[in-house]
Amino acid sequence: MFVYDGGPAEYYETLCRRFLEALRGLSHDNLLFAPVPPGREAKPVRSLSDLAEHHGGSAGELPDLTRARCIFTSGDPDIGTRFDEARRAILAHGATRNSLIVELRKADGNAAEPGLLSIDDVRGGLREVELAARFLELTHAVAPDDQAPSASSVFKTAGSRGLIPVDAAERLAEAATLWRNLRGILRLVADDGFAVETAEVKTVIAQACGMDDFDALTSAISETASRAAADIDALDGMRDRSTASDRDPNPSPAS
Repeated sequence: MFVYDGGPAEYYETLCRRFLEALRGLSHDNLLFAPVPPGREAKPVRSLSDLAEHHGGSAGELPDLTRARCIFTSGDPDIGTRFDEARRAILAHGATRNSLIVELRKADGNAAEPGLLSIDDVRGGLREVELAARFLELTHAVAPDDQAPSASSVFKTAGSRGLIPVDAAERLAEAATLWRNLRGILRLVADDGFAVETAEVKTVIAQACGMDDFDALTSAISETASRAAADIDALDGMRDRSTASDRDPNPSPAS
């Protein structure tokens, strides 16, 4: 996300494209940065004044906004503070907030089967775990000390505060860690779309995850996805209570 305030839009759009080109060159054959996929376009460039209007009608990009933090500023030293105020206001808006909650818990009827190359799309996989963490941030004001909290830290914080069961928090944090580790390992040992077929590659991946062999890793992936999916589904009741409290500004106390 690239946000500016003042000046011609064309200048900032060009600057953002140049930044992406520089990042693509830096990430080439680099162990610290994942390669920028061919054909990836620069992120949209928006003025600070247009940010609320853009996000007011759709929840599609709002999960990214829950994680957005100012990492670099140039010129106006206060733009980072004003961006954070605008971000919080957008996420706190009733209609926008409710539409995002629905989006975060929308089940994918075409979910993939559990497997090493489907950790993003499987039920209980990386995408659902990340969205569940953002759901907790939004509906229960879970704010870990991290400036840009990971899904794992969100779950741990929610568990320590009694917002979700401690055992569920631990399982979801472990799932988030496993999926992120696997994502990083796959990016190191294989390009996007590469079929992990050789015994040597399988062994490296399994050992990097602390597993004895690839069969153990396969079982762990399936079991982790199944448990995470069940824990995420259990958040539905929390979602219903959150949306109900938004509709009723003076809810009756629980009996």
